Amino acid sequence: MSMTGRDCTEIPVRTVEVVRAACPKGTRVTRLCDALGPVFVDDDFVGWFAAEGRPGRSPGMLALVWVLQAMEDLTDRDTADAVRTRLDWKYALSLDLEYPGFDFSVLSEFRDRLALDGRAASLLDAMLDRAREAGLLKGGARVRADSPHVLARIRTLNRLEMVGETVRAALDQLAEVAPGWLRPRIRPGWPERYGRRIESGRLPAGQQARAAWGAQVAADGADLLELVDTDQENAWLAGLPAISTLRAIWEQQCVRDQRGRWRLREGRITEGAVHVDSPRDPQARWCQKRDTTWSGYKVHLSETCDDGAPYLIVQASTTVATTTDNAALGAIRDERGRRDLAPGELYLDEGYVTAEAVAAAEDDGTEIVGPLTRDSSWQATAGRGFARDDFMIDWGARAATCPAGRRSAAWRHRPHMAGDGAAIEVAAADCHACPFRTDCTRSVSAGRQIVIPSRRLYEIQRRNRTDQNSQEWKHRYQHRAGVEGAISEAARAYGVRRCRYIGLEKTKVQHQLAGCGMNAARITDWIERDSQPVPERSQTRFTALRSTVTQS
Repeated sequence: MSMTGRDCTEIPVRTVEVVRAACPKGTRVTRLCDALGPVFVDDDFVGWFAAEGRPGRSPGMLALVWVLQAMEDLTDRDTADAVRTRLDWKYALSLDLEYPGFDFSVLSEFRDRLALDGRAASLLDAMLDRAREAGLLKGGARVRADSPHVLARIRTLNRLEMVGETVRAALDQLAEVAPGWLRPRIRPGWPERYGRRIESGRLPAGQQARAAWGAQVAADGADLLELVDTDQENAWLAGLPAISTLRAIWEQQCVRDQRGRWRLREGRITEGAVHVDSPRDPQARWCQKRDTTWSGYKVHLSETCDDGAPYLIVQASTTVATTTDNAALGAIRDERGRRDLAPGELYLDEGYVTAEAVAAAEDDGTEIVGPLTRDSSWQATAGRGFARDDFMIDWGARAATCPAGRRSAAWRHRPHMAGDGAAIEVAAADCHACPFRTDCTRSVSAGRQIVIPSRRLYEIQRRNRTDQNSQEWKHRYQHRAGVEGAISEAARAYGVRRCRYIGLEKTKVQHQLAGCGMNAARITDWIERDSQPVPERSQTRFTALRSTVTQS
């Protein structure tokens, strides 16, 4: 399929006349077009299509269709109908009134193209560029971010369902890509066991019967892996996604007994960063955050919050659920830098903020505003003045003085989790003679020892932990509170908490388009609010009556 150029800068005159007559005040869709102009042009997608072949649909038009679909939360069928029947959509897409539209399957094909090589991010980039050209966005803005959890599009499976579905998924993929290879290798009983979806209600009744069924499935999966691994002429089969998933799940769920027979493991399988939670979506991961547990992903949403401008989503970065917030922050900041949208102030919660992140942001001209994790040692918890930060550090003399006035006897280099650091120790004799010993250390023989990071990180930690206790800092940090509203909007109106598709790459597409849809709605609402006077707040009859009584 090749790309043919299309002039989307000029809206047909007849389309303009009819839309203006039918919608004199405009609609959300027409206001978006008038504010940003042509949001996407075909030249933005040159690398996505071959130079020769059957001409395809205009990618610039399809990209805008995707954004409008996300803004109004439509299905593919309803979106194709809107392109064919709605006047305001034809206006925004620069189409003639007679345009017949296209089949809804075109959107699915374009979605597959978006899922390759992180292309979906280019849609949000292009939209932000148009907003910047329109004066609605600028670099150095105030930005706040958070990471809601995302539920994968999978079933919750018990162990028997898990192994059975894994073998079935592997056989399905082999039947699709290598039917000639699989047909002579089908073992007796495979069609009956794996011909339909594995569900607990269809499994044999009784504990012994189910154990025997599980052992048979374990043997079947091991036999299938052996068939694939021993065929050197078709070694490429071992790299199929379903075969790789089968191998990973068998390492977690199955084991050989003393006689060499395969069986399911006994006891609970510990979840973790490498634990596959479903054969249908092997990238989904089980995770727990406080009292919430889920299997799926995270999406890191960043929103501008400057006064006098619309609040826009400048980033929607999707990661696996087990990626911690502070580990994802580096990649998020790099992406913002590539977009030339590095914020002046970045408001984050405790999960993102580390001394290293604050230092790296300062180097790029960004101030991170967020609470740093507090000292969790028992000395700090007791609150009696003998925590690590209560020691006075003399960096020039490489010594520290404890709150009781004892000076350290040793300063040794020691690796810290944030890089280079130092271990500082007070002499045991000084500690033994100190009346505050029980409040400072529980060591019987040695003196008090503290471990500190490099000087810059140490000073950042002390400064931030002191500042975040002040009322001025707490008042300033209130800017972050609005991100909860953005997450609620994204979850309730755009469905970002539930995957519509399977796999990390297509989930990224969903979240990038949701960000585009939110921006489209917010830009049009901002324009409408500026163009029309704000109506007075309505009052109940009782409130109006009370105000008249007060005035009299």
